[in-house]
Amino acid sequence: LNAILGFAQVMQHDQALNSQQLENLQIIYRSGAHLLALINDILKASNLEVGRVTLQETNFDLHRLLDLLNNRFQSMATAKGLQLFADRTPEVPQYIHADANKLHQVLVNLLDNAIKFTQQGQVSFRVRVADFPSPSPAIPACPDSAMSSLALQFEIEDTGLGIDSTNLGILFEPFVQPPDGCRSHPGSGLGLYISQQFVQLMGGHLNFQSQLDQGTMFTFTIPVSVLVTQKPSAITSFALTIDLPEWEKDFLWQSDPSLEHALENVTAIDDYQLSYYLSQMPSKWLEKLHEAAVKGFDYTLLELVDQIPEAYAPLKARLIQWGSDFRFDKIISLIQKVL
Repeated sequence: LNAILGFAQVMQHDQALNSQQLENLQIIYRSGAHLLALINDILKASNLEVGRVTLQETNFDLHRLLDLLNNRFQSMATAKGLQLFADRTPEVPQYIHADANKLHQVLVNLLDNAIKFTQQGQVSFRVRVADFPSPSPAIPACPDSAMSSLALQFEIEDTGLGIDSTNLGILFEPFVQPPDGCRSHPGSGLGLYISQQFVQLMGGHLNFQSQLDQGTMFTFTIPVSVLVTQKPSAITSFALTIDLPEWEKDFLWQSDPSLEHALENVTAIDDYQLSYYLSQMPSKWLEKLHEAAVKGFDYTLLELVDQIPEAYAPLKARLIQWGSDFRFDKIISLIQKVL
């Protein structure tokens, strides 16, 4: 499916295609993306059932994670004529030690549902520092003395369809969706189940309040470790920690600070210079980069870009730019000039 989606994405840039062929490619892409998302959900649910899912905690930039989510869902809300309000209190720390993947997955599921089941009005996404719930969960041991612990509360509230009281008991059951939601937006019925399980793994509990035809609010509070230092030395690149299908979200490239100047001036770099930089890279590296670009997205692509030496920063910056714009055809074209 990765290959199918990648080729469909690259082929959409073929100017020789007529409108009917482009429409067919879009059908392939949308259907493949939907099926792959479903497979990923089923695999996650299966692993949860047999207890194979564990916390994978890293140091990461929480503010960046929240900003990426806000940017992604603002466009979705606007497309439906909704308002998305995102708010975090000043006390919310920037750098924390927690499971970025699972936190991201939960927030994506809840925000996606909120926008999906809201026809008019607004969706609010709030984050604040909170007291530990009672009974208090086990506070994760701080990896080093440069960290302290606190609780973060996340709230996603909408003015949508709401949930009938007769369906509240099945809300977190796997492969089950309330009848009203099933009719308007069919799905796998795994999103809330996975979210509940992930929140529990992180030391919290997913709660909700809902009134039919008035809206729903989901809330969870989790303990996290906070990096006290202002500039932690081991902040994980958020793009590499997220284990989600890339065609479902914006390309989460985290630019290296050393590339800021190159990114600002990337438009001044011509293909001849880029080809020269590429020609200096090992042939096996070029072949792997070509293969990853053809697939449309592959974590190998991120790893390969990360291997580009600082002396070739303009090349790295241009590949980041093209990756962010999903212009894999540009990457393929440039490599073919060198191979």
